[in-house]
Amino acid sequence: MIKTNNKIITGLIAALVFGSLVSCSSTKKITSEKDSFLEEKQEMEYMHYFIEGNKLKTLGYFPEAIAAFTKCIDLKEKAAAPNYELANLNIYANNFAKALEYAEKAAVLRQDNVWYQLLYANLLAQNRQYDKAVSVFEKLRKANPNDFEIMMSLADLYSVKEKDYNKALKLYDEAEKSFGFSEEIYFKKEKLYIKLGKEDKLLNELEKLVMAFPDNPRYIGIYAETLMNFGKKDEALKAYKTLFEIDPENPIGHLSYGEFLLKIGNKQDAIAEFKKGIENKNLDIKPKLDLILSLMKFYGEEFTSDMFHILLDMLDQTHPDRVEGHSIKAELYIRENRLKEAQQELLFILELDKSNYMVWEQLVLIDSDLDEYKNMYAHSKEAIEYFPNYPKFLLYNGFACQRLKKFQEGIEALEIGIDLVIDQDDLKGQFYSSLGELYYRNNQYLESDKAFDKALELNGSDRIVLNNYSYYLALRNEKLSKAKEMAKKVVDLEPGNSTYLDTYAWVLYRLNEIIEAKKYIQLAVEKDNNPSAVVIEHYGDILFKSGDKEKALAEWKRAKDKGQGSEFLDVKIERGELVE
Repeated sequence: MIKTNNKIITGLIAALVFGSLVSCSSTKKITSEKDSFLEEKQEMEYMHYFIEGNKLKTLGYFPEAIAAFTKCIDLKEKAAAPNYELANLNIYANNFAKALEYAEKAAVLRQDNVWYQLLYANLLAQNRQYDKAVSVFEKLRKANPNDFEIMMSLADLYSVKEKDYNKALKLYDEAEKSFGFSEEIYFKKEKLYIKLGKEDKLLNELEKLVMAFPDNPRYIGIYAETLMNFGKKDEALKAYKTLFEIDPENPIGHLSYGEFLLKIGNKQDAIAEFKKGIENKNLDIKPKLDLILSLMKFYGEEFTSDMFHILLDMLDQTHPDRVEGHSIKAELYIRENRLKEAQQELLFILELDKSNYMVWEQLVLIDSDLDEYKNMYAHSKEAIEYFPNYPKFLLYNGFACQRLKKFQEGIEALEIGIDLVIDQDDLKGQFYSSLGELYYRNNQYLESDKAFDKALELNGSDRIVLNNYSYYLALRNEKLSKAKEMAKKVVDLEPGNSTYLDTYAWVLYRLNEIIEAKKYIQLAVEKDNNPSAVVIEHYGDILFKSGDKEKALAEWKRAKDKGQGSEFLDVKIERGELVE
């Protein structure tokens, strides 16, 4: 795997930071690139566009900057600097193939410029043209034999292909001889030695390292962990003993030793070691988080949830100003379906950091799952303040407004949000579906129908839209042929769904197709162990229309016992006849 080092980052990812230096020095470079045939006026125009391009780039106006640098190339075909700038701008746009084209031109035009060559080489690697990338880095290495970053980049490229593993190892060795031991280099070599089946050589190197630095607990810890990974239990145990004799409180050592104990089946002592490492305030939170996540992934069945909560509580106590532990807690609570506790963890995170989009979204979704629509409304509204260009929070706010009967406010939120959706048909369909619901509840039936139609244009098999749209048409006794077609389609898609069967039965009832309506309403009742009052009342209405008045009355009474029938239910029972 190619590691992006500091020099590569300067050339590839952080080019705009470096760009301020380039823009200051580029005018000197540009003059050296001047073509003799260019008139002075053209040269001044070129300079104008180049300076303008750098200014636009710094301000974040990338499309305009691209246009300016492209104009530079039109004026001065053999200028390397604008090609370099265009390569970087295309990297920001994630257009690596186009970036490579410009980087290659810059590199060819200025073969003496190390930054251009680095950018070109790294883009070759990004586009998986490893052989060409190696060729460029080999030339760079020859010209800069003592450059550590170039040496490491070339070694990383060698490590991509099995045939070059030994070349990579040779370069890593050379780097260590020149610059001293590096844990980064060690772990790169470890992977290659394992791939080559040379574990003994790796251990020999580590033994030499430990002998050279016998009082360095970090190196002893690496040695012990490597022995553990190679299954050398006794030697690993001895190395850990040596480590703790030198540094009894070594936190990384305790975490590593805990993993060792866990692998040999000593779970109780392993937990004790984990606690020692997690409680140590001198150790950064990252290795502790890595450990807990690893335990949850690979030992989730061996440890109780309570044990994970204990470790996470310890983590929070040791690092009270960090939110990462609370994020894991929230995830754990969600797995356990303890949504209220998860909600509290997410709220705590947002007290410390309101910039995390994912935390806001998870909180709003939990509000919905808990049927806490006032919270969903408030949290989505606050999230919109922090992320005004993210349409999902406007969608969630619209849904909360629907539940709270703030229909007009919900419509306004959705109408704003839908304009922010670009190239996401599924999401746009959800917006139109929600607009259909809100318009309907706001008695704007024409707008409701239009919104549902647009949702179906995007996804003609959306079952919820097909069902609800057809049901609303049936309630209004309008466009019943269309309602029948949609309701039948959704029943065909999911024939065992009681809700969809009820809708289809009700559409048939409205069309006075009573025999078919009775067939499907009976299926709806049969498919649901606990049918709603609405379904049962529909059953009674259809039975009455079919001539079974006694059975209809019984069903109406059963619907009343459910407590959520229509406004006409009591009158139907009192008169013993159908009222609509």
